[in-house]
Amino acid sequence: MEEVGKVVFEYGQVRLKMDRSKRESAQIIRTLGRSEQEQVLQQHIAKYWNPRSLWDRPDGLLVVTDQRLVFLTKQETIATTTDFLSFPLEFIENLRTARVWLFVPAIRFEIKGMPFVLTLLRGADAACAAIASARERQRAVS
Repeated sequence: MEEVGKVVFEYGQVRLKMDRSKRESAQIIRTLGRSEQEQVLQQHIAKYWNPRSLWDRPDGLLVVTDQRLVFLTKQETIATTTDFLSFPLEFIENLRTARVWLFVPAIRFEIKGMPFVLTLLRGADAACAAIASARERQRAVS
């Protein structure tokens, strides 16, 4: 029972750290080279499943803006090589919700044929809808 308590405590610490870091996302995204007008639409705690490296599975924040989808690594490990990912909305193809290991909610998409998977604690449907909606607004403006 003590081990379960430790696991729950550790999970709580990670969750608290991620939630606190959401406040910094807009400022971090601006430093990654986008305009001041870029607006954050949604943020979700997520894990990136790097298809090229079994060991590179960082925890972080999935940030949906009106211009792009961004993953910011927040919990690094020794094997983590990904700091951040930035995907312009116009390059995202085959966006869909999915499951990893049969029960973990995820979003899947491709960029120029390369698959990407991000698991979320919750809100995969909402994240997909926000991305699709932002893409539609972007197309309507263009």
